[in-house]
Amino acid sequence: MPTLAIRFTCTRQAPERPPRAHEPNPTMTTLPTIGLFGTCGASRWREPFVERYTTLGIPFYNPQVAEWTPACAEAENEHFRSDAILLYPVTAETTGFGSLAEVGLAVAEIERSNLRGPLTAARELLVYIDPDCTDPKANEIQIRDSRRTRTLVTSKLPAYVGPHIQVCTSLDDMLARSVRLAQGTGLKVTPASTTP
Repeated sequence: MPTLAIRFTCTRQAPERPPRAHEPNPTMTTLPTIGLFGTCGASRWREPFVERYTTLGIPFYNPQVAEWTPACAEAENEHFRSDAILLYPVTAETTGFGSLAEVGLAVAEIERSNLRGPLTAARELLVYIDPDCTDPKANEIQIRDSRRTRTLVTSKLPAYVGPHIQVCTSLDDMLARSVRLAQGTGLKVTPASTTP
């Protein structure tokens, strides 16, 4: 299957969902792309982010699709490696084991990217991990294990917090910080499209 068809399949919009990716138009080329990673499933945490970014003209990538297939991983990986700002919230509504593992990978990716030196744009990571798990589909053991894993991952994050990795206190905090970063009123960022 051609790459273009894969991307179309993986970025198509379900009728009740916001757009999958908001590509920059010519007036937005100076803004970074924000990757909305983290909790997926039936979660709706992205809705206020999509609404705010769309209103402000901030380009973003939304990996949440109605029917995720392994082919969607290609588009996700491309954005994971190139978006200027990565968001990784792990909400209480799912056990979040996949997202919790990806937080560690995102820390490594941001560290690796930012070691390239002054010729590349700095990339940013914002993490929010809800300490609780209220997943109605999970059993007692899964919820307990999710809470333990959240505590463990959260306890390791302070060692990596710095100018390009931030731990947020809530989804509202994450949204505010991401807008500031994208608009350049926080840390200086440049468009992912200029990153080699």
